[in-house]
Amino acid sequence: MAKALLLQSYSGVSSRVAAGLVDLFKEKPGISKSFSYKTIERGYDPSPVTLILQQVFSLTNGPGNAKEDTFSFDGSGDPASSKVNCESVRSGQRRAGDGPVVVDWQGSTRHDFQYGLSSVGVHTGLIGGFKSSAAGHLAGELSMLPGVLSQTYRNCPGMKMAPGDALYSARSACALVAQYGVKPYFFPKQNSTFRSHGVPAWKEMMYGLVEDPQGCLRVYHMRSISGSVNPADRRRFPWKLKKRLPWRKETESFLRRDVYNVRQYSYLSCLQPDMVVKLTG
Repeated sequence: MAKALLLQSYSGVSSRVAAGLVDLFKEKPGISKSFSYKTIERGYDPSPVTLILQQVFSLTNGPGNAKEDTFSFDGSGDPASSKVNCESVRSGQRRAGDGPVVVDWQGSTRHDFQYGLSSVGVHTGLIGGFKSSAAGHLAGELSMLPGVLSQTYRNCPGMKMAPGDALYSARSACALVAQYGVKPYFFPKQNSTFRSHGVPAWKEMMYGLVEDPQGCLRVYHMRSISGSVNPADRRRFPWKLKKRLPWRKETESFLRRDVYNVRQYSYLSCLQPDMVVKLTG
């Protein structure tokens, strides 16, 4: 079933078409039996299949991010409607401070996005951790950070640095990152102070920016890699999420990251073989 879902996500087709593709290509991936489209739909529900997909995600990180030590964090949204996109909403929010344009996503009961947070290896471009929520922007990136950070460290224990934008410039985020022995490089807000309030990692980060601004900014600006991975993923999956139930949307969104990682590892194996560990057997 997990292979059938990966095949469907890679092809970007409906469950009915995916059932036909399974029959057509089942010898190649080693699928022993056929599935009805309803069986494929039920595969998106929480089950051992979703655990297998999590394991696929970990397997791509094992050899793919084995030599990576810097992971940037950034949020994005997979559209659940063809009428809106995440970047247009963000642009409206930015313009709201300068004029009368207001995007009232907070007052809406609709969830037009499957909002997610991902960590990306800045040298490999592989996604080390990912979590999404159907609550859209109301979920907030910071609320997803503990889960994504834990998953990233579990998949990539060599992580040492974590750049992020001003959204993560909070003492709680610095303390969380420091718990894993990782050094935060978050761009401070305009009203940030040097007071640690019991978080030594915050003070070290702030003083590091003052004492070595070029070095800190050099690491910080590597976060643009995660900003480029999300559009690349959207370029590969330009269509909206097809599932309607929230838990199935989460699985569909995660499947896209599985497919992205498998493809990215294949690219790195050919173009930058020194960045990854070759799979044998």
